[in-house]
Amino acid sequence: MTAETLSAFHRWVDIILVACTFYQIVFFAAGLFLKEERPKSGRFHRYAVMIAARNEQAVIAGLIESLKAQTYPGNLLDIYVMSDRSTDDTAETARKAGAIVFERKTLVGSGKGYVLHELWQKIRETGKRYDGFFIFDADNRAKEDFVENMDAVFSQGHPIVVGKRNATNFGANWISGGYALWFLREGIVNKARTAFGSSCPVTGTGYLVSSAVLEASGGWQYFLLTEDTELSAAELLKGNKAAYAPAAEFYDEQPTSFSVSWRQRMRWVKGYMEVYRRYGVKLLCGVFTKDRLAFFDACMANLPACLLTVISILTDVFCLSAALVAGQSPALPFTYLVHTLLGAWITFFFFGVATAVKEHKYIRASFLRCALDCLTLPFFMMTYIPIGVSALFGKVEWTPIRHLGENQQSHL
Repeated sequence: MTAETLSAFHRWVDIILVACTFYQIVFFAAGLFLKEERPKSGRFHRYAVMIAARNEQAVIAGLIESLKAQTYPGNLLDIYVMSDRSTDDTAETARKAGAIVFERKTLVGSGKGYVLHELWQKIRETGKRYDGFFIFDADNRAKEDFVENMDAVFSQGHPIVVGKRNATNFGANWISGGYALWFLREGIVNKARTAFGSSCPVTGTGYLVSSAVLEASGGWQYFLLTEDTELSAAELLKGNKAAYAPAAEFYDEQPTSFSVSWRQRMRWVKGYMEVYRRYGVKLLCGVFTKDRLAFFDACMANLPACLLTVISILTDVFCLSAALVAGQSPALPFTYLVHTLLGAWITFFFFGVATAVKEHKYIRASFLRCALDCLTLPFFMMTYIPIGVSALFGKVEWTPIRHLGENQQSHL
């Protein structure tokens, strides 16, 4: 590749990256200054909580206890657990904590989506009917007014509502801190998404789906590696956008092991690819409808910037290697490689610092720990580059992550 071609390539990459990501910077900046609107009260709907759990004996009681302690009327909130082929005492622990428990003994599909669909069917068989379903993971904890605040937003007519995601082990190490800062940053962006009429991406747990949405789909019909991203895309195509409830805070346990984090995020990236492959064309077509902002956001939120960065870095590494082999000057590809990496580092550092300042009252970690997390957030996020390459060419399967309940904050 000639110097002129490499320069032209980077010009186009920069143009496309700005086109893909500039709106998120605008959303983030707006979210920093938007006034937090809190609906005063909801209509007290009847809800079911759905929890898919596999070998979660160590943490599931804590989640159920936090749900039992809600300020929301207890007679309007039923808690259901599907123990998915657990080999420990997950089922009995959940029963003792006060949940209605079903046990899944056979494998009909692998992944959280299949477990949730089977649990939805079991709930239907009880004859009880609900206005909406909360989705939680077993390691979660809900703040005492979580359901009350979610209900207030749901009562405004939103078919899907996402809560404010925080971490139980924010200060454990740079890995859990990286997750936690980025999820808080996503909350800032979600505030702007809701204000501007876009749709918030559903991210795994701590969200509410109306019964009407699931009834129309025939239950939980989202079975890809990232069933949450599939839900977001499929329902947006049906006109169902997700709103943000900034006062509805919940917590989950983040990985502290890099190998576990790598495996989890590789599944996320591969799942994004599956969603784009299945829904990408339809989502792009949606950009030309009245909900163009929501569809553009759905297309650009996760994968394109990551893939463009990966392609840019791989191109620079290839040109750098080729120049060294040919005995030519490697200065130009090296300069572009540094430009790409430094640009990404500065962007993520800015997000981390701005998020820490804005959300400082939600950060359960020392000032020093938080400052270190801001410094290491760019490295944490840039590990998506090799993860993206691995996901692009490797085979990924859904595997459960073991939660030990360690480093849980005592005040939660």
